[in-house]
Amino acid sequence: MSQKLMVQTLEKMGMAVVSANDGNEALERFAADHFDLIFMDLALPGMDGFAATAAILRHENASHDDDHAPIIAVTSHAGIKEHKRCLAAGMDSYIEKPANLYQLQIALRAFANPDSLRLARRPPTWNRAQALERLGGDETLLSELIAVFAEEKFRLVSQMDRALLERKPALLQEAARILQAELNYLGDSEVSETARKLEATAGQTDFLAAAEMVGLLRFQLSATNAAMSGNGGAS
Repeated sequence: MSQKLMVQTLEKMGMAVVSANDGNEALERFAADHFDLIFMDLALPGMDGFAATAAILRHENASHDDDHAPIIAVTSHAGIKEHKRCLAAGMDSYIEKPANLYQLQIALRAFANPDSLRLARRPPTWNRAQALERLGGDETLLSELIAVFAEEKFRLVSQMDRALLERKPALLQEAARILQAELNYLGDSEVSETARKLEATAGQTDFLAAAEMVGLLRFQLSATNAAMSGNGGAS
């Protein structure tokens, strides 16, 4: 799907769309207006999508604006490696070229619910003391499990993305069930509950509702990951 067709498709879905031809223009338009969601082509001429994303995030931080505009990378590269690179750059998700109508619907449902986004922006709920107690107070083991989970979550979220695109409820349920168990063991019962609800929603084959929950999980996992990386969390 070309940029022109993507814009037309979003407009037919009722979205107000502003487009940019390169990274510098994207940054100028962002600084001049408010956006609820950004689709960022990684192969922009001049300033590429990664550099434009970094500039947008710097602008948000400098303005002390808590109303973050989710950034969805549009990339021609598939796989977990590219997914990690996008998330490491501060993007919230990605879709692969050529994007189709169903992918756009998933992206919009995943990030467009204001109530879900407000819930996701609450402080992380990770209970470090609970996780440490389960491990008999072994700090080294806790650090090792956190490192394993940091890698595992990429695989599970990628599996969720694939399950949504391929409309495979069993695959989505499996990823949600594993994530639920791991989060519960590591002391994050609230995000674990989101994963449990996702598993139930997947069982009803309501993929667009499931996409909304996957979007919520992304934000929650980002906060949890930050807490675990800093070894903080609730006591």
